[in-house]
Amino acid sequence: YQRDSLIALQQTLLNRLSRAQHTDGGWAWMEGFGSSPHITHLIAQGIGELEGMGCVAIAQDEALYIMLKQGVAYLDRIYQDRFDRMARKPKALGSDALHYLYMRSMFPELPFEEGSRTAYEHYRSLLLKDKTTLGTLHYKAMKMLTLIRMGESDKALKVAKVVHESSLSTDEMGIYWRGNSYDYGWDSNPITTQALLIEAFVRLNQPADIVGRMQQWLLKQKQTTHWESTIATAHAVHALLVASP
Repeated sequence: YQRDSLIALQQTLLNRLSRAQHTDGGWAWMEGFGSSPHITHLIAQGIGELEGMGCVAIAQDEALYIMLKQGVAYLDRIYQDRFDRMARKPKALGSDALHYLYMRSMFPELPFEEGSRTAYEHYRSLLLKDKTTLGTLHYKAMKMLTLIRMGESDKALKVAKVVHESSLSTDEMGIYWRGNSYDYGWDSNPITTQALLIEAFVRLNQPADIVGRMQQWLLKQKQTTHWESTIATAHAVHALLVASP
């Protein structure tokens, strides 16, 4: 009964999203407003993460596929337009571009519209050439997962090595990072960051004891404070299940 209720609720919410989608493929902050790249990005990325958790199957749901295809195409056009208007093309990968690559790499099956792929390829080349260890912990977690999805696990492993070397470990808390705190990223919080790091380490086949001690920190946060949002909670639960037997 509970499973059927959850499926029905999920379909109701997806139908609501579909009705709220604009003809250009984007979604607005609220009814009556124009399409927002930020909100559209949140929705597309959220659907991609839900598929990664096994909650939706985009290829098996035609309506969801069409809705997502239109939303991602809208974002491709937005990033392409911004790129075209740059007097000087970036030579280093910024946080906004990484967010785009992180989201776009979830949907390799979705085609690019004509003339809307140049920006993606430029940012992708910057990511593949990037040998720096700069950026927040959340940035590095997204970087690893993006590289993995692009078939560049060797490069992701190098990032993982740097990340692990900067970690702290105690019997009580497990493995964690002093730098794992709120930053200026719009989707960055300590719980989500730790969850993304766990997912990356699992996909890179890192030792089970390391992953388990990273999961230990997540559980400790639930015991001592809380998982501060529904999004953070979803990421945390997924991170705890992703390495389960």
